[in-house]
Amino acid sequence: VKDRVAALLDPGDMLVYPTAPFPAPKLGQSFEELAEVRPRVMRLTCLSGLSGIPQLSLPAGVVDGAPVGLSIATLWHGDRFLIRTFCGG
Repeated sequence: VKDRVAALLDPGDMLVYPTAPFPAPKLGQSFEELAEVRPRVMRLTCLSGLSGIPQLSLPAGVVDGAPVGLSIATLWHGDRFLIRTFCGG
């Protein structure tokens, strides 16, 4: 995964993608209902963990009463860049 990410990004590049492929699940959904959607969520959320790149997930709005997020990732050691740029730090 690291090699594929390295091939996609040049220094200063960012990946911007939805944090999840759909709005957050409604409260009270059963374990079985959540288990059905978990693989789809993991396809997006595993990128940073498997490749070691820094990622922020920012609130991006509400759809049908449920929050949605936007993920922003950059190359290794870009943590401070993401925080300064998107969190005012």
